[in-house]
Amino acid sequence: MATPFLRSLSSNQALRSRLRAAASGSSSSNDHRNDLIKKVLFELPPRPPITRSEEDTIRHNTITAAYKLHLTRQREERQAGLSRKFRMIQKAMDELETTNKKLYNAARTKERGILFPRQIRMATDTPAVSGWQYSYSGPAKTTRKKAGKS
Repeated sequence: MATPFLRSLSSNQALRSRLRAAASGSSSSNDHRNDLIKKVLFELPPRPPITRSEEDTIRHNTITAAYKLHLTRQREERQAGLSRKFRMIQKAMDELETTNKKLYNAARTKERGILFPRQIRMATDTPAVSGWQYSYSGPAKTTRKKAGKS
């Protein structure tokens, strides 16, 4: 069995030979050369199937099953959190309906077409348009009398 290093060397040698074959073509067969270069660069050679021992297969299946279980638990926790949030929103809306019908109706209306508040000014890395205020002289200085000495 060849090591991954030797497999990569042999695939690199095969790649070089295909590139040489593509480069040696005449200029009249330009389309054929482009197709061959695309094939060499973007199509991967078929990989041999991975052979595992029985112990490795059991280990692999155990890890895969544990990962699937982990993903299932994450999905269930996320779904439980979302349903809890939805129940709380429903409870708040029911309370709003009983206390103030006008606010309840305002909360239920959907503003179509507004995806983000227009009033918010986005932070940028560039300076302000107005630039530097050259006429700024700072706050006026006032003199204080020292207290305690007479």
